[in-house]
Amino acid sequence: MNFEENIAARPKYYGACPFPHDYPFSNDYDPLSILKQCYKGGDSYGFIIAVGGLGNALSLAHSRKESFTICVDQNPNVTKVSTVTREAILNSATPDKALKEIRTRFETLFSSDERRGRMGLFPRDLEFDFACEIQSRSTTHWSYKDNYDCAREVCETGAIAIVSADIANTKFQTELRKRAKIGNTACSLLSMTNVHGYVPTRKALRNILRGLPLSREVDILFSERPEQYCQVQPLTRGLEAYMQSVEDAVGSELLHI
Repeated sequence: MNFEENIAARPKYYGACPFPHDYPFSNDYDPLSILKQCYKGGDSYGFIIAVGGLGNALSLAHSRKESFTICVDQNPNVTKVSTVTREAILNSATPDKALKEIRTRFETLFSSDERRGRMGLFPRDLEFDFACEIQSRSTTHWSYKDNYDCAREVCETGAIAIVSADIANTKFQTELRKRAKIGNTACSLLSMTNVHGYVPTRKALRNILRGLPLSREVDILFSERPEQYCQVQPLTRGLEAYMQSVEDAVGSELLHI
């Protein structure tokens, strides 16, 4: 059983649980000036951990030197949409065909029972969220003509795993550390999106990072919501630099959403 299959077999064991709201695509606004800081860099002996949807993970995976990417989210609905996206990429020789296949799945992807009482799972919501992902990522999105072949190769070669787990879950962290030790590797790029917004204290956030198999000079990206949309903040290097950047962005009290 490979890494993805192992996690998928026991998602609740690793802290997976649905949210009251669903944003299954990667709709953070990513200024190109910031993303270029981490593109074309990386460690060929390391791997990427990217929290959120596949759009974010693939943007990083096809632009860095790392040989493996873990796309992880606590919400199983995000994982479901990411899996459908990967299937469409694998089935389609061109990005236009992949985009069309994804959109045709919106009507039936979630049942009426799954949509009841939830936000973000109706076809119109999925279409809006997907359009935001494509627009916000622009020339870094997997569907951009210059990126598609590379993004498709990442999917075809199994160089990206899609798992539903809580990045703060100690069992999940133990599994990551075990796999990293076996492979004599470490996470050299960590994309946290807005995880800090769900963590009550600095100590809790620090403990999450200390539980992950991070390299000493790991690159870390995160997102903050200065106005309407979350926006990726400048790349930080190392745990302490990330902690300071989060505090500078949101203040010493982390729980803010």
